[in-house]
Amino acid sequence: MLKEFKEFALKGNVMDLAVGVIIGGAFGKIVASLVNDILMPLISMLTGGVNFSDLKIILKAGDESKKITEVAFKYGAFIQNVLDFLIIAFCIFLMVKAMNKLNRKKEEAVEEARKMLGVYATFAEKWMAVPVLQGVKSESEKFAGALDTYTIEAMMQDGKALQSGTSHFLGQNFAKSFDVTFLNKENKAEYVWATSWGVSTRLIGALIMTHSDDNGLVLPPKLAPIQVVIIPIAKGEEQLSAITEKLQTVISKLRESGISVKFDDSDNKRPGFKFADYELKGVPVRLVMGGRDLESNTVEIMRRDTLEKETVSLDGIAEHIIQLLDQIQDNIFEKARKYRDERVYECENYEEFKEKVKEGGFFLCHWDGTAETEAKIKEETQATIRCVPFAYEQTEG
Repeated sequence: MLKEFKEFALKGNVMDLAVGVIIGGAFGKIVASLVNDILMPLISMLTGGVNFSDLKIILKAGDESKKITEVAFKYGAFIQNVLDFLIIAFCIFLMVKAMNKLNRKKEEAVEEARKMLGVYATFAEKWMAVPVLQGVKSESEKFAGALDTYTIEAMMQDGKALQSGTSHFLGQNFAKSFDVTFLNKENKAEYVWATSWGVSTRLIGALIMTHSDDNGLVLPPKLAPIQVVIIPIAKGEEQLSAITEKLQTVISKLRESGISVKFDDSDNKRPGFKFADYELKGVPVRLVMGGRDLESNTVEIMRRDTLEKETVSLDGIAEHIIQLLDQIQDNIFEKARKYRDERVYECENYEEFKEKVKEGGFFLCHWDGTAETEAKIKEETQATIRCVPFAYEQTEG
């Protein structure tokens, strides 16, 4: 960025300079306040209370009684003016740089749209543990006004698709409608090539419908607000105090490692109710310690994704839980991916397709590319073209 700023300051074209004058005037008061009221007091403090405005080299002393004017080099004022200029120039540079982010070429806009689709796909798979297929929408399914709509499609547990995020290459349609232009290297106005992308709260639905079971939510550890819940089972206050003290080291180590932990020692709910409640909420890991565990220095661990339980030693338990959370994250994703992949079918026969599509799944089918055929398939089967997937080779058929 510093290199770009240097080139901007030293080699700016006429339009850059014109923009600089206009924006510089508009930001003048703000920048002056930033320098005088915020930066200069800090600099003065660091330099031992020096007021830059007072710094000067006196060449000839002045005398008001004799009306003799002081002659001096006021280098302090010069330093402050230079600082003002640099801040104004840097503000202009940042604003011009932001404006230049508007895509100047078609290829850049397409690349930006595909890049954002990749961002959404990575979030869905690495954080939500939801496997997705990336692809491009058909002409009928794309966003109105876009030249291309890219999508990530997830499969829910009923075998149906959920559009989980989209990124649109808008071309110049909206730029022409709203007169959004930039100046090219020849200082001629051109319409920008625009993109638009976004995901919504629909992802919450995707998370619930992809992973949950009859016991409630199953949350991936990376997104779970509570990653570990610890429930003590004690007979009396004395035993509860002993268990609590025993577990404090574990709680501290987990929290120091960035793990969200809840220690539920409330006495108005039975342990069985707490177990069911936290399963319903999808907490990835549950620890339980009772009187026998206290004596044997052990704890019971249950993982939400498989409902499996094991009793392990408290020694090294924090490290074990951290590894377990990673395993749960991977297992949830692999389970969903396996479910999806087992329901991806290649279909060459339309009559076979009409029967099998009732069961749900993703179908790889040949299509003549016409909106008429797409509409007919939707009318006869209620199925829609989710996308032309990038992951599969396009073949003739």
